Amino acid sequence: MGEFGAYEKAEMNSRVLWTNYVARQAEVRSFSWAYWEFCAGFGVYDKYQSKWRSQLLKVLIP
Repeated sequence: MGEFGAYEKAEMNSRVLWTNYVARQAEVRSFSWAYWEFCAGFGVYDKYQSKWRSQLLKVLIP
């Protein structure tokens, strides 16, 4: 599977639920996956506050 991500315009709870679902479904099917991307519109890291978006990080690295 290629890259996937949830854009920051969506509220965080929806982003977390969707990201978790996609990642776990890929794993159930033995697919590798990559989250798109590090610190822009889909990012798991907030470069302005210099911190991880922990809700997303927790579902990407359970």
